[in-house]
Amino acid sequence: MMQMHTTHTLQSTAERRSSNGVEMSDNGVRGDDTNHIERSGNEVHTHDWQVTVDFKSEERIDEERLFELMETYNAFGASAALAADGLGGSLTLTLSAGSPLEALTEIYVLQHESDILQESQVIGVEVLDWQEARHRNREPLYPQVVGYAEIAKLAHVSRQRAAQFSKILDFPKPVIETAQGKLYAKDAVLAWVSTRNTHAGRPKRAHA
Repeated sequence: MMQMHTTHTLQSTAERRSSNGVEMSDNGVRGDDTNHIERSGNEVHTHDWQVTVDFKSEERIDEERLFELMETYNAFGASAALAADGLGGSLTLTLSAGSPLEALTEIYVLQHESDILQESQVIGVEVLDWQEARHRNREPLYPQVVGYAEIAKLAHVSRQRAAQFSKILDFPKPVIETAQGKLYAKDAVLAWVSTRNTHAGRPKRAHA
């Protein structure tokens, strides 16, 4: 997926999803196209899929054209995002289909309804099961971070001692630096605390 700058949503859509999904890029399609069609006698049941199309454009796309793109696919709960440079973006739709490949086929047909997509180069398509998409969207986009006060509690030391950890050679690097101080990925700190040397002696310090 490309880095996005501006995101808009016309109505709530399925969130992100996956393990049994299919991804299609310039190199082709990969994924699991089985176990997504339920049959009861001669009746075939479809599933809801979240389909995200990434595209590049030779001309800059403004927010007005982005809204036009979403309005074109409003019936599919369209949401869209612009790339940081405005030369492309992504479109996400919710489709009902018997399998991931059927959803891909429907996207191929639907893209001809938009001038923007017809004039752009599609660089990737991701198909996700709707329920898995919901699960993904509930996951945090960024890792949980902690400061020295939290690190002190995790390591059972004073805050002053925790602040000195940053001088230790193998202590994790900060992921964010704010006016209030450095913040570290909690998982990385927990891993370091679980393996740090608790024996007597001074730990190796990082060179200034």
